[in-house]
Amino acid sequence: MDSALQLLSLGLRNGKTLTLDSNGPVPTIWRAMISHSQPIPPTELEWLRDKTTLVTGATSGCGLELAKILAQYSARLIITARNEERGQSALAEIQNAQGTNRPAQIDVWQLDMASFDSIREFIQRVSLLEALDFAVLNAGVLSPQFSRSPASWEMHLQVNYLGQCALILSLLPVLQSQSQKRTTPARVLNVTSEAHLWESMPLTTNPAQAISEFNDEAALGFHQRYRRSKLLSMMWTHTLASAWKDTDSVVIGTATPGLCQTPIYRQITSSWIADALIRWFLKTSTHGAWDYVRALIVPASEYHDQFFYDGCPADPADSVRSEEYRAWRADLFRYTVELVEREIPVPQETRAWLAVILESTRDADIK
Repeated sequence: MDSALQLLSLGLRNGKTLTLDSNGPVPTIWRAMISHSQPIPPTELEWLRDKTTLVTGATSGCGLELAKILAQYSARLIITARNEERGQSALAEIQNAQGTNRPAQIDVWQLDMASFDSIREFIQRVSLLEALDFAVLNAGVLSPQFSRSPASWEMHLQVNYLGQCALILSLLPVLQSQSQKRTTPARVLNVTSEAHLWESMPLTTNPAQAISEFNDEAALGFHQRYRRSKLLSMMWTHTLASAWKDTDSVVIGTATPGLCQTPIYRQITSSWIADALIRWFLKTSTHGAWDYVRALIVPASEYHDQFFYDGCPADPADSVRSEEYRAWRADLFRYTVELVEREIPVPQETRAWLAVILESTRDADIK
């Protein structure tokens, strides 16, 4: 019973539960019950053919189902796993799903988002790729237990936010450098969550405070740690995308498939009641994966700086784009880059365009 209540608390313990907000928990659960993305006709997926795709967090849930779809079209598919055993299990499942179709080259690379050492090793490996067209950053964590990463950051903050930011900053120069080999821009899809819509960020709390509160076990419950990590990810990625000028080389978007039956809930669902709630009210991981695909195949001009919800463009939380939070987001972006640079070496070519973006965020402070 406790785990069932914990699952409900994730969505219900916030200020929007009893409002008429269309993105509140109750409407979100209703959409999950009635929204079921269907497979896209193969003719519309030809654009994906012969691409090299990276999917993090692809050993289970929506990431695994997405990998099964992309394996039908990609020339090369790279999936990540925290350990060899999970990676090989996912690889076997993807290969079995391919059947007699033309097999892609599928590689399993180790990546533990909880470890900056692992992220550094992974980035070094990615930098040697001859081609990379799509990067779907799907890895994430949701846990009722308070824990810290080896770098002493609370785990939701480490995996869902700081690690994602580090990957994006490191992937962009790799994708940029290969632009002459492509006829269309490469795409980064940062997977966030509809839960960011349920979190409020007081302007009186500065970004450094908002981040430091993660490390105070008494300051935030696990549900708020999860929601806040996703909101910060949305705010940071939007700030980057809105200032990013080289959209001929790379476009950046965010997405959530909505509430899906994924193993991310496994640490908070140990009862048959909770399992039943998930089966009855949440859509399948396969439906969620098709939502990712729908986002990936839209024209580049309709993709950049867009938030996709249930496979369609949607409005994020007000704090992600509103003028009121412009300076706050600028401070968040700068502070986060400082934190990442302490852990991840930033290439010289990255520093050049990063300086331009940082300068544009400083302009926000005086507008």
